[in-house]
Amino acid sequence: MSALPLSAAELVQMRSTVSTYLAGTAVIQTYSSTADGSGGYTDAYAASATVAARLAPIQVAAKEQWLAGRTAEVQFFQLTVPNTTTVDERDQVVFNSVTYEVLEVESRVPWDLDHRVTLVKVD
Repeated sequence: MSALPLSAAELVQMRSTVSTYLAGTAVIQTYSSTADGSGGYTDAYAASATVAARLAPIQVAAKEQWLAGRTAEVQFFQLTVPNTTTVDERDQVVFNSVTYEVLEVESRVPWDLDHRVTLVKVD
C-alpha cells in the first residue's frame, strides 16, 4: 500500500495546476571549479537550465549582517520551481536580471508538487 493515497495521474494534474502559478522565468547557473595552473582554482557559473519560477520575499525587511569583512544588507527569498528542477546549494539563480545565491535547498519526497529553494540577495 502506498504511503500517499494519490494516483500518478492525480499528481500529474496537481503539478500542472501548480505550474500555472509559476509566472516568471529563472535561469539556474551551475557552479564549477577548475584548476588555474598556478596551484589555485577559478570558480565559474554556467547557465544549465531555464525554468518557470516564482520568487517571493521570505521576510519583509532586509537584515544587516557582517559579510566579507563589511556590513551588508541581506535579503532572503523563496524560489518555487517545477518539481523536476535540479538546484544545488552551490548554484546561483538569475531572476528578472538579478543574481541570487542558493542558501538552502529543501529536501524532496516523491510526491512533491514543486521544488522550493531559499535564496539570498546581497547588496
